[in-house]
Amino acid sequence: TIINGGQVVILVDGFKLNHQTTLFPDSGYPGDAFEVNLISGDATFNDNYGNPSVYFSGSGLNVSNVNITSDNTMIFSLSIGDAEPGMRDIYINQYSWLPDYSFSDVFEVRFF
Repeated sequence: TIINGGQVVILVDGFKLNHQTTLFPDSGYPGDAFEVNLISGDATFNDNYGNPSVYFSGSGLNVSNVNITSDNTMIFSLSIGDAEPGMRDIYINQYSWLPDYSFSDVFEVRFF
């Protein structure tokens, strides 16, 4: 909603400010290791041909034990090694003809 000089303009469903994919937890420190829950309103996952490959931008974040829990959720183990602080993108590569996904700035490596 924009109000300017007494006029009101409302743009309904005109654009999306951010994606609908979230991680929990969505941040961690070097040395941490934990399970991550990913929920997406933007993606559909399929494990009929095996679990997807999941990885993050940058170095020092290691993903293992990927398990799709529904058509739009998954869990995986994440260990943070010697990673530089900052935001990371996540990449999800599915089998062959299935769509691959990437989501920007969904995880933060924090500084001690």
